[in-house]
Amino acid sequence: GDDLVVRSGLARTGRTSFAVRQAVHRRQDGAVIADATITFVCVDRDGRPVPVPERWRWLIPAWREDGAP
Repeated sequence: GDDLVVRSGLARTGRTSFAVRQAVHRRQDGAVIADATITFVCVDRDGRPVPVPERWRWLIPAWREDGAP
């Protein structure tokens, strides 16, 4: 029955990888329920790393430390 707020944003972009951070807070008291950084590696069909597509760098909003959306 908790009302939760989920924030996601691009935390880091490398040549062949990027990291997305997610934080879940309970709206009532601001308590942190979960906080994770997930790293993705872009690969081709053979499983070899390839550069992160340029458009992904602006499709995923940047993570803001100040909590702004």
